[in-house]
This record gives sequence, structure tokens and C-alpha cells, in this order.
Amino acid sequence: MAFIRQYQRRAIEEFSPFQNRQSFTVFPYRIRFRLVNGRPLYFLGFSEGIGTCSDIHGMNVAVFSLQRPEKPQSFSLNFGENCTYGVLLKIASEDECRIADRDPKLSAHGCVELLQLEKIEGYTFIFELTNKKAVYPLIV
Repeated sequence: MAFIRQYQRRAIEEFSPFQNRQSFTVFPYRIRFRLVNGRPLYFLGFSEGIGTCSDIHGMNVAVFSLQRPEKPQSFSLNFGENCTYGVLLKIASEDECRIADRDPKLSAHGCVELLQLEKIEGYTFIFELTNKKAVYPLIV
């Protein structure tokens, strides 16, 4: 695996200079997530800053989707992970590919968008989309 580049992790790390330094701890079974417009976010897991796949070690990032996962990951009820920031994971649109100088016809592309933690209300984390995006090739 050492010779396979982790394009998704590299895309996530592009946001490191833009983080607001407000880290947060995610307890997947206890906390709800949503955007400021009320749309729910679904927690997919953590992008961990470990090993050869990461340029920035020790920086864990929460990964969310607007789509409910078909097979959600299971976590220990008391499991919590400190996250430096969060990202929204999705398939890149043709416009997002063009802006990133990627040809959408050559291969499929993923996209991550930096999320800004706006506030915490009880057990709900409320995020804002930042329009800071990174596009990367999907490798199967």
C-alpha cells in the first residue's frame, strides 16, 4: 500500500491553512450534525493523520455526507475522536472539475469541501459550507 497515493487524504489536507483552529470531539452515537440551513449531515468516519498516507500526522478530520450511508460504520458507544476540522465528501460536478482543471470525461472525481463549525446547540453540531473545495481522482 505504500506506493498507492491517498488522493482523498491529500485533498483533505489542502484545507489545513484555512482551519479556524476550533477543534471538536465527535461521539458518533451521541451527536447530531447539520448545516445552518437545517439539512442533515451524515457522519461517515474519520480521516486519520497517520502512516504514509498522510503528510500532516496527528490531524484527524471528520468526514460527512449529505447522503445517508447504505451501511453505516459501527463505533463503540463511548468512542470519541478529536477533529481539527470537518469536510463534506461528494462526487465532483462537471463545474467543480473544470474549476480544478480536471477533465470530467477522463475519469470519475471526488470532491471534499471544508466545513466551518458555526455553533453547538446541545448535542447538535451546526456547520456552514465554505465553498473551499478540492477535487481528486477516484481510484478503485
